[in-house]
Amino acid sequence: MKNKLIGGVLLSAMALSLLAGCGPKPTIGDPEPAPKPDHGYVEIPKMDENNISPDEESELTVHYLPEGYAIAVSSGQAALLGGCSEADVGTVAEALGKFDVEKLNFIVVPNSEESRWTGVSALREQFGENLVVTSRAEGSDAYEEFKTSIGNMLLTVGTGSSFNVGTALFQVLGPVVEDTETPMDASLVLWTECGEESFLFADDATEWEVKSILADGADMKARYIFLNSRGETTLPYSAVQQLSPWEFILADDAAEPNLGKESQASILEMNGKTYSVAAAGSCDEPSEIEPSET
Repeated sequence: MKNKLIGGVLLSAMALSLLAGCGPKPTIGDPEPAPKPDHGYVEIPKMDENNISPDEESELTVHYLPEGYAIAVSSGQAALLGGCSEADVGTVAEALGKFDVEKLNFIVVPNSEESRWTGVSALREQFGENLVVTSRAEGSDAYEEFKTSIGNMLLTVGTGSSFNVGTALFQVLGPVVEDTETPMDASLVLWTECGEESFLFADDATEWEVKSILADGADMKARYIFLNSRGETTLPYSAVQQLSPWEFILADDAAEPNLGKESQASILEMNGKTYSVAAAGSCDEPSEIEPSET
């Protein structure tokens, strides 16, 4: 893929790729199809009319932080994606100030791994008693105590759920399987779109989880994929490489997937910089990815 420099970094427009999976089909003689989870993918409209005026144009800006978090801002609301570790509270707070975010409406905690939630309470003290979004999957005793401390501001979601951040609708693709002893096998996987742009946030999802989501029939097409896993591997390219290309944004210290020799995917390495993507409901030009020193 050919990159063009426009002020900062302007990634060339790419055709959105379709990533879809399906379970095994029954053969003649099978008594019935193989069972599927009872909470499979549900197609969700682009706008939730209960929260968004039908004639309101959608807008979304995503700020990617090299520490492995993303700040989504839309129509006056803001969400922190990726949770927050205790060690990163100061860094995240500084980034929020840099982007003029005075209040966080949502903090999305992808799983029960300690580096994803130990700093959330401290952030809430600075940026409002915001809604904390977590997976329905259970975690350690300490994690369950943390969720209990959130009280009625806790929103637990699973496959088929959705929530609005301003005029952007975030769709929950996973976890499909919630009963697991491995936190990263039950990470939240979020997808959203705005105008001609689409975004996927898989955080610590393992290859096993991604394959489970695909088998459940989810549509995971996206132009921008944030690679920010705290595990041994980031979004497992081996599960999706035949249906590329994508544009990957690689956080510092995140594992880089094996893209293969024939891949057309582009990887933007952050190297300590913050990158921002702005999209609007009427956009018909490629979005600019603008870098700035953190």
